[in-house]
Amino acid sequence: MEKLIFMVFSVFVSHTRLLGDRSGSSAVLSWALPVFVVLGMLVQVVYFVGYGWKISWLGAVEILILGLLAGGFIGAELEKRLGYRTLSWIGFAVGPVCAYWLIKQISSL
Repeated sequence: MEKLIFMVFSVFVSHTRLLGDRSGSSAVLSWALPVFVVLGMLVQVVYFVGYGWKISWLGAVEILILGLLAGGFIGAELEKRLGYRTLSWIGFAVGPVCAYWLIKQISSL
């Protein structure tokens, strides 16, 4: 289950970053996107290290590879179907929920 959540989280973090590359000069986006992306990447690193430290480094590498693949392939397919703006805005809602679940999962081990 944690692998699936990490993959979903990776999709939304990577595609929210793309919104910043393609967005206009919105004042809210100019400060919210970098914060969201940096926090998302920090959660990914903490989860990766925590998973490797507490469970298995090989499993952590597997999760990292799955996250990269999901962010690329599944994210690209969702972007085609939903559009990058919709996918990115969904990421603002789903990303923190996934991050909370991932951190809770690691801290409970």
